Amino acid sequence: MAESKNEILQKIKVFLGLAEMPSPAYTLADGTPIECSALEVGGTVMIGGAPAPAGDYTLSDGQTLSVDASGVITALNALPAEMEAPAAPGEAPVTQATIEQMVKEAVTAAVGAQMEKYTAKLAQQEKGFQLMITMMEDILKTSVAKTDPPKQSFTKTVPESKIEKFRKLSETLQIIKNN
Repeated sequence: MAESKNEILQKIKVFLGLAEMPSPAYTLADGTPIECSALEVGGTVMIGGAPAPAGDYTLSDGQTLSVDASGVITALNALPAEMEAPAAPGEAPVTQATIEQMVKEAVTAAVGAQMEKYTAKLAQQEKGFQLMITMMEDILKTSVAKTDPPKQSFTKTVPESKIEKFRKLSETLQIIKNN
């Protein structure tokens, strides 16, 4: 099927989940607009909202299709693969190389965006793990012996207990888990 650059780009976006595919609309050689569920054997053809009558139809791009009484495509004679798709006014013709380049660019952009997202998340998790390691090392250095806090000491700070350090570690784990 001959397609313009915009139609190809739309299909790429649909494939990548960035857009929804509109119902394909085609034009017969005589200018009559038709809709196809899929331009392939088994697809349905509608003319004016009703199933197309049985017969052979030629599309404006030269493809021919045969339709049964219920509007189902029974045969499709596509254009030869070597032919270029007709270009829209002001556009260069769409060739296989152009299609491949467009697909490559779209996939590269989509993969690059996903990589950036996951790289940022991984860096954030790495920072959290480093903080946890530091906290765990600090806990291991803390004595298990129970110490009484100094009485009314205004100049000294009371050292954190192991329980308090475990509480902080637990809070950090929850933050990492929720991110």
